[in-house]
Amino acid sequence: MNLTKEKHATHTAEDEANARLIAAAPDLLAQCKEFEKCLTHLINSGDSGADLERDKLREVLAKVEGG
Repeated sequence: MNLTKEKHATHTAEDEANARLIAAAPDLLAQCKEFEKCLTHLINSGDSGADLERDKLREVLAKVEGG
């Protein structure tokens, strides 16, 4: 029996979790962009505690978007 075929025939729980994550990725990205807007609004309203979190989120978005 071909080991390559065996490997692809067996789906692990991790494989299934990865597939769900990939399927949800567009929604997750859109929600992160909306959250970034919310954080920016908080910062512009004087909540300076949100600066660091927004910066972290922007770093993640840049990775996702290839920047």
